Amino acid sequence: MTTTVLIGATGNIGRASLAAFRTAGFSGVLRAASRHPQRAAQRLPQPGLEWHFFDYAQPGSYAPLLKGAQALFFIAPQAEAVPAARRLLATAAEQGLQRVVYSSGRTTGDVPGRPMHTIEAAVRASGLAWTILRPGWFMQNFTGWLAPSIGEQNAIRLPAGQARTAFVDVRDIGQVVARVLTETGHAGQTYELTGPEAFDHREVAECISRASGSAVHYEAVGEEAFRQLARGWGWSDADIEDTLYLFRLVREGKEASPGPDVERLLGRPPRSLADFCREYAGLWRTTT
Repeated sequence: MTTTVLIGATGNIGRASLAAFRTAGFSGVLRAASRHPQRAAQRLPQPGLEWHFFDYAQPGSYAPLLKGAQALFFIAPQAEAVPAARRLLATAAEQGLQRVVYSSGRTTGDVPGRPMHTIEAAVRASGLAWTILRPGWFMQNFTGWLAPSIGEQNAIRLPAGQARTAFVDVRDIGQVVARVLTETGHAGQTYELTGPEAFDHREVAECISRASGSAVHYEAVGEEAFRQLARGWGWSDADIEDTLYLFRLVREGKEASPGPDVERLLGRPPRSLADFCREYAGLWRTTT
């Protein structure tokens, strides 16, 4: 029986992937990693799901997690991303894993010198059958870290200028993860995961307004203004600067073109922003 390991299982993509495995009727062993496995098991119960301790900062936790497994999905940590990913890949090879799927980033995976680019190179050189996913910006940002400002102030304030972004629903990413881990034919492939259309944030605000009945507006802020906002949210300086770098890429148009890979992989169009706004309209209404 195949054992598949998911690192990052409690995050956005990880939770969506667990749900996708469940609905797909996966018959193998699914092993999810967490620094707090008992707490995760209570928060995310799922028949047949095994929660195991894992911490990137504790190399001794790598081998027990991967022992006896055949496939691995991972998202690199924010701190010491490159050395941690290299240790993980080396341990996976030592433990005899056969395939690895890495969730990189659409705009930074091919930027030399950026951690995701370096990790992608390590994945390709790992000796494992590899697949790289490059998801774009999540629709779920608007129901996650941006939801308080939408609900409390009817505002989206970001340093995105007027640039367009092909936002992708995280649930589509999760279904792709489950698909590439359980099917053959994906070795050596790099997939860009986007939604079906690109929108600027003013259009996103209009979409939310139509669905929720709240008059949400978009304000394009400068980088210093965003620093002040993010510090108020409790973000670290490192997280703020990383996010500002990503928004520079957005303003350069690096996220503006929808791609065909989600539809090609799932056999259906990606979820649309309009459907997403309608589905989550109640969340924005209840926070006003």
